[in-house]
Amino acid sequence: MSSKFELFTNNMVVAVGIANLLNKNSNLPLKYTGNNILLDGAKYFVEIASQGVIGCIALIMENANMSKTFHLCVHPDFRRKGIARKLKIKAIENCQTSYIFCTIREDNIASMRLSLSLGYISVKKLCNYDHDVWVLGKRVEMRESRRRSEICRL
Repeated sequence: MSSKFELFTNNMVVAVGIANLLNKNSNLPLKYTGNNILLDGAKYFVEIASQGVIGCIALIMENANMSKTFHLCVHPDFRRKGIARKLKIKAIENCQTSYIFCTIREDNIASMRLSLSLGYISVKKLCNYDHDVWVLGKRVEMRESRRRSEICRL
């Protein structure tokens, strides 16, 4: 598989690709459009192959100390190839705060295992719409912070 990884900023074609991926492959309560993606204030990291966007994750700063990742999604044909791990690590490396968290549906075992393997811990369980979600968080390691500052200097 030939693909490339990029930080997405404001390209409508990529935004529509992210929206289509999320709408087809996530159990989200609302449908997204390219405009929703462009206007939500998050940084998106995407995996792009010849088919278009095959993976994505969003990162947003919630406050001066905490950031959130959300919309981690990989097209079913490309799962179990390390794409979700690579995307999640890129989001952590680009985090500008001391802490990062995510929410994961209780039935999403693969995403739960991935987050736990990257050092996240379960913080609490919440009832969200018609399903339960776990809040997981972690302190961003100094090693990861150094990577962030190196990226910023490029």
